Amino acid sequence: MKSHPLRHVACIMDGNRRWAARGAVSEVVHRQKAIDAILSSFDACLQRGISYLSLYAFSLENYRQRPAVVTTSLCEAVAHFCGQYADECLRKGIRVSFIGARHLYPSFTRAAIEALEHKTREARTLTVQILFFYGGQQEIVDAVVQCVREGIAGRLQPEALTTYTFSQYLSTAAVPAPDLIIRTGGRARLSNFLLYQAAYSECMFLSQLWPDITKEVLLECFTAYDAATRNFGA
Repeated sequence: MKSHPLRHVACIMDGNRRWAARGAVSEVVHRQKAIDAILSSFDACLQRGISYLSLYAFSLENYRQRPAVVTTSLCEAVAHFCGQYADECLRKGIRVSFIGARHLYPSFTRAAIEALEHKTREARTLTVQILFFYGGQQEIVDAVVQCVREGIAGRLQPEALTTYTFSQYLSTAAVPAPDLIIRTGGRARLSNFLLYQAAYSECMFLSQLWPDITKEVLLECFTAYDAATRNFGA
C-alpha cells in the first residue's frame, strides 16, 4: 500500500478563455463544457474513493484585472451551477463549500452559493471546496492577522505557533493539504494557488484546456500519482 495515499486532489482549471476563443462557440456552450469538466472531476474522485477535491475557479488577481462584464458572467455561471446541480451533488454525497473573498460576490451569487452549501452540508462521501475570488498570498496574510490578534488577546503564545497551528488559521483549514495538484492549460505554475498547503504536493501540468478534461484523463493522473515517490523535505 502506498505510504501516502491519494486523499486530496486540487485542480487549477486553466484554459477556459482559450478554449472558447479557439472554438468560437457561444457562451452557453462554453459554460456547459466547463461544468461538464467539473462534473467529470467529481466522478473521477468518487470512482477512486478520494475524500477531498479543491477547484481553483477565480483568483483575486483576475477579479482586479478583468473587465467587470467578465466577472459578472462568471458569477452568473457559478450561480447557475449551484442551482442546477445541487440535487446531483446531494445524491452523490458531495459536500460543496466556497473559499474566497465572499464579500466581493454579487448578492445573487452569494445566495446561490449559500443555498448549495446548506443543502449539501451533511454529505460526507466527497468534500469539494471551490476557491472563488481567492488568493494564496492573501490567505496567508489573513492568517497572520488572526494569529497577531490571538497573541494580543493572550490566547496564542509565540512558542505555541507551529506550522500545524498556523495552518489552522487558514481559510482552507477544514481539509488536509493537497496530495496532488493538477493544472490544465499547458502552463507550469501555481498562480497563487494554495501556496502554504502546496509545500510537498505532487504537481502535474497538462496540455489539455479545462473544458477538454474528462474523467478518464483525471484517472490517468491518479494512476501516475500512485507510481510517484513523495519526498517530504527533499
